[in-house]
Amino acid sequence: RLEADVGARRVARVYAEALFNEANAHNQCREVLDELEALVNEVVRTHPETGAFFTSAAIGRERKAESLRAARGGRLSDLVLHFVLVLNDHYRLDLLTVVVAAYRELLVQLGQNSPALVLALPVALITYLRWPRARYFGNTAPLLVASLCLFLGFAAPHYQGLGFQLVALPFLFVFVSGIFADLLETKQRTLIMACITGLLLAYSFLSLSELARVGLARG
Repeated sequence: RLEADVGARRVARVYAEALFNEANAHNQCREVLDELEALVNEVVRTHPETGAFFTSAAIGRERKAESLRAARGGRLSDLVLHFVLVLNDHYRLDLLTVVVAAYRELLVQLGQNSPALVLALPVALITYLRWPRARYFGNTAPLLVASLCLFLGFAAPHYQGLGFQLVALPFLFVFVSGIFADLLETKQRTLIMACITGLLLAYSFLSLSELARVGLARG
């Protein structure tokens, strides 16, 4: 039973990653999650008989597909409807709730890779564009590599996993670090140091709070 559950989660993860990459390519990651959660909460869980209809192996996938299209009622986007139909074509509708959970984890994972980077990157980019001194090889190389990885991530939405996006992260960190190192050599070093210190303290507090929340949830 345990091996079956692990296998189901692995399969669900593959489908969730494929959907996430497609949604990411259309800038609809959050919207897709909202639709999936509404589908699960309002249909599968609220109406067990309907959920049983879609997950039953005794009912053909053609009939399920017809019911899905008829029940859409404008509530599902083309992207989500197509994905659910793909699950149906591969006899994987029974994994819908597991796929939704895996998709939610991916979205949280991407957002929590580094909130500090989300704040520091725009500052670094503006500095790089407006300050000629910052545009040397040590800063330009990681920025180009990160841009290439992000471009490949958007160009290949069906690539399994968040591969390209995650590969871009260390190069973005190197780029931001280089820019802020240059800023620390200016007359505004005190202000820059104060901003960096505040950002690190806030990030540390956020990380500790999240660890405490997870500990309480498990306890």
